[in-house]
Amino acid sequence: MSAGAVIEDGRILLVREIADSGRWTIPGGWADVNQSPSESLMREVWEESGLEVAVRKLAAVYDRTRQGHPPHPFSSM
Repeated sequence: MSAGAVIEDGRILLVREIADSGRWTIPGGWADVNQSPSESLMREVWEESGLEVAVRKLAAVYDRTRQGHPPHPFSSM
């Protein structure tokens, strides 16, 4: 899963999660196989907002398998 803060002029981009709760959130979603975090985030921002962005920083990476969780269909094994 990737999610990103798109910030410009002190404002942050929020998108509405219509399918889930209808709440506002930063853009994000599932990464595709063999897609880098940057590629995944750029695709998600485009799909959810129509904006083309460039990724400048990676803030964090979380891999549930490396955190001691049991295997899961959406994680590497």
